[in-house]
Amino acid sequence: MKKLVLILNCVFMSALGISQEYFGTTTFGDGGIEIPYHSAMDSAGNLYASGIYSGTITVGSETITWAGGNADGFLTKFDNDGNPVWVKGFGGGFDDVAVDVAVDANDNIYITGYFQGAGSNAFDADPGPGVFQLMQPSFLLSRDCFIIKLDSNGDFVWAKQVSNPFGAVNEDSKSIEVDSNGNVYIGGSFNFADFDPSPTGTVEIFSTGGGSSPDGFLLKLDTDGNFVWVKTFPSTGIVSIEDIEFDDNEDILIAGRFRNTVDLDPNAGTNNHTSNGGDDIFTAKLDIDGNFIWGNAFGGSGLDIVKSIKNLSSGIYVSGMFSGTVDLDPTAGDNTVVSNGPWDAYLTKLNSDGSYDFSYVLGGETTDFEDFYDVTEGLNGNLFATGSFNGTTDFDAGAGTAETVSNGRADAFLLEITTTGTYMNHWSVGGDHMEIDGQIYFNDNNEVLTLGAFRSSSMDFDPFATEDIQNVVGFYDAYVSRYNIFNVANDGCAGALPLVCGDVVSGETINDSDSGGNAANDEFFSFTGSGMPQLVTVSTCGTADFDTVLRVYDDCSLANELASNDDAAGCAGFTSEVTFLSDGTSTYY
Repeated sequence: MKKLVLILNCVFMSALGISQEYFGTTTFGDGGIEIPYHSAMDSAGNLYASGIYSGTITVGSETITWAGGNADGFLTKFDNDGNPVWVKGFGGGFDDVAVDVAVDANDNIYITGYFQGAGSNAFDADPGPGVFQLMQPSFLLSRDCFIIKLDSNGDFVWAKQVSNPFGAVNEDSKSIEVDSNGNVYIGGSFNFADFDPSPTGTVEIFSTGGGSSPDGFLLKLDTDGNFVWVKTFPSTGIVSIEDIEFDDNEDILIAGRFRNTVDLDPNAGTNNHTSNGGDDIFTAKLDIDGNFIWGNAFGGSGLDIVKSIKNLSSGIYVSGMFSGTVDLDPTAGDNTVVSNGPWDAYLTKLNSDGSYDFSYVLGGETTDFEDFYDVTEGLNGNLFATGSFNGTTDFDAGAGTAETVSNGRADAFLLEITTTGTYMNHWSVGGDHMEIDGQIYFNDNNEVLTLGAFRSSSMDFDPFATEDIQNVVGFYDAYVSRYNIFNVANDGCAGALPLVCGDVVSGETINDSDSGGNAANDEFFSFTGSGMPQLVTVSTCGTADFDTVLRVYDDCSLANELASNDDAAGCAGFTSEVTFLSDGTSTYY
């Protein structure tokens, strides 16, 4: 990648350039606990987050109060700039958690999680003024699954549940996705369940251990919540699907954890894998009808945890944390690593056929931990991953060193690497206690939106040089942050990036979208002169060779070139300057 450093000296040599920018953070919480678990974006770039809360919380123009049990589930909506819009609550008299959320092509919203209770403690699935109660057939402090559909305004459409008649075992839903036809897919674990949520149908299945230990399930409903099919994943130990994703062909990718031996082919075939120690990680691909395509597993001597599986343009990425010695290559190859502390973080890249590409591992000192939570791609094609870390962590998994020390028990981080696993940059936020950085998105302006939870009484949300200190109100509060990490000029003069004197310190870095120096690519900036001689400086950084030409024009027709410099060709790290006399009113490019 080419990096340019552009400096324009204004009156009295005041420097200008462009910089990374922090726009702010919205927090919400009361005296209890508010933690967002998962999130999704709609077609307009609105961000929805599901989670758990207790007490009273206000988001935008709406306030919700939990029903008085241990905790209730919430759903929040933020616009494309991270501004709060509304919040909805779901709950009853016991534990109710909104674990995951998905949005369909018509911007209908689907939430899944688990609930407890019946009778006066029944779970109300309608977040509006109406009431739609879900009740456990037999309540013995176990958990049942719920699936709720809302329209784009957050109004109730329908709710379904997955239950068992005995009440002594759990059904946990962990993930939800919706395909292009509006079919709904829910993944999780169960001991004994009736997977047909209709009042008349019955699809009762025991786990392999006769209900004593959980198996994994993948349930498909149509857009109205009617049963289509269910696939189960048996084991001699435990199995749980933790995340669901679609690939480019709308095949279903699943990731989860297992102990002992698991069969990843839910049909007549067999695809067995055996864990190496505690819980190991599995990934699998099924087609839209639930037919097996491939499955693999990796793990080691300790406990291994998976947080997400993501299908991106460059590959499939599985992220989480591990302990002890683990082989991160799920195929016949070997990529054995040993955690430096109790927990290290891994980001493993697979190809579309399930074959192994590489793993990026974060580790610290013997008492520290690191955890990857989510990953996405930025406009420059690089990977951006979120997570948490404690103590001293080296974010450069290669030969270099990029160490950061957490402020408290755990800080949140954002890491940038290439799609081949080369370190580029990282940022972190934290305070005097514990922070959890969850999922990451880029909005329509290619600005970062991250959401998570924090517990610090003095939390700095600004990942750059300045500060934005906010204090937790309850035990954990939730947050949504927005900032810009790209300094990329427009490739067309009509959309030139304006530079304003005094905005930033001179010498800020601008990342060009070219790579390898093979393709021509112009970067346009606009500025107004001061009526004095103007000095413009451009420098290239990095190791690649580029022939960079610096030119200044007085309008977007590019007909009148005021100054130019092409004094270095094929030279990595060169600097070029031009000086011209401005008239004090014109805009220059």
